[in-house]
Amino acid sequence: MSIEVYWISGSAPAWRVLLMLEIKGLEYKSHVLQTSKKEQKQAWFLGLNPRGQIPLVKDNGIVVSESLAIMHYLERKYPDRPLFGNDSADTARVEQTVHEILSYVDKPIADIVQPIFRNKIEKNRTSLNKAAAATHKELAFIENKLLQQAWLTGPELSVADIVLIPTMQRLLRAISKEPQLTSELGLASLDASYPALNSWNNRVEALPAFHATFPPHWRD
Repeated sequence: MSIEVYWISGSAPAWRVLLMLEIKGLEYKSHVLQTSKKEQKQAWFLGLNPRGQIPLVKDNGIVVSESLAIMHYLERKYPDRPLFGNDSADTARVEQTVHEILSYVDKPIADIVQPIFRNKIEKNRTSLNKAAAATHKELAFIENKLLQQAWLTGPELSVADIVLIPTMQRLLRAISKEPQLTSELGLASLDASYPALNSWNNRVEALPAFHATFPPHWRD
């Protein structure tokens, strides 16, 4: 086994890499780092990534950090089960959608999720309302895509879907933790408001890769 992956439970970038490894059917050795012990800041890990950030992949002496760089590396090194498209037009569509998610979807959802996870709701009421409005706008955009096709960029799952999965799962977890707040923000009934997105999420949660990579500390 040549691939080693270093990650932290619940990290969205790390989850993306794990999903890609599983979907491609690649064997890998998993190293879960403990943030409580600040393992990602210890000397041995800083020797691999001086920034002390995860995820990180080692593959036969090659060390790659940053989730998108890792995903591109895995696609080029292990091209079976292509996830960045089958031709230049497909690749452009996938890349465009990935950058749309990272540029427009991730931040407003993070602005909802983080105050909930960190018990800082009251201090962030104004920003939560603003983030909810932006989130609804982006979810409607995604809904329109999924009304036309099963996955974000066409009939087959791609890296674009992989990038969105952790973001949506974090939002769903936040909703389950604070149903009253998320109801006030209009987010409590995503299945009714965004039925195509809900169907997409059901397909996601049926993937073996989803169950294999679900954050361990969320299982409790």
